[in-house]
Amino acid sequence: MHSLEEAQGFRALLNLDEPKYNVEQIAAKTGKSPAYVTTRLKLTELSAPVVEAFYAEETGVGHALLLAKLQPDQQEAALAACFREDWQSGSGKQKRILLPVRNLQFWIDSNILLILKDAPFDKKDAQLVPAAGSCVDCPKRTGHNKLLFSELGKQDACTDPTCYQSKVEAHVAKTIATKPQLVQISNGLRPTEGRKHNSPAQQIHGDSCRETLFKRGGEAARVQDLQIHQRSHHHRRQ
Repeated sequence: MHSLEEAQGFRALLNLDEPKYNVEQIAAKTGKSPAYVTTRLKLTELSAPVVEAFYAEETGVGHALLLAKLQPDQQEAALAACFREDWQSGSGKQKRILLPVRNLQFWIDSNILLILKDAPFDKKDAQLVPAAGSCVDCPKRTGHNKLLFSELGKQDACTDPTCYQSKVEAHVAKTIATKPQLVQISNGLRPTEGRKHNSPAQQIHGDSCRETLFKRGGEAARVQDLQIHQRSHHHRRQ
């Protein structure tokens, strides 16, 4: 049985009106662990291009399980990161080579996940960005579903870099508003020399930090609590 068919079977059980099943009951009924059932259920939320690649066996189940944890609009970019384009010598043809699952995990760590303990804003503040609400109640927080993100252990991460960045910017604006003696003279990203960043997450972590410069009494000063410092892959995974 294909993993997607198994996932659809789990979803059908979960959607039954009578009898009612939850993840734990499905796990007991099928002899699987709750974590197994939870991760398989997410396969039913794969975007169409990812489903097509999975059925065509262009990707493996390990890749699909990681892709399924992402938001639909992130999955296509992550799917592209599963492959390396290679030109075959002599033929002049381009061949797509599937990379190991660990490469995709590294790409997700570098481009998507943002560790919330490093956030400069109040994660409980539902009014900071009203449309987003508080991080505590957000289903896009890995700690919201620990069965799905068991590999992170006690780490709690945001899977929506765009939302995270909007909260950082709102936090900066709120701080400026409450301290009228500060005059903002710069608010931008300062990448490490020689490195460029293409994704919102890369702009927030990786090799860059956000600098917010203010002017007080004619002297420029950084507000330290508004900086987002460099976090390496190793540090974020510990």
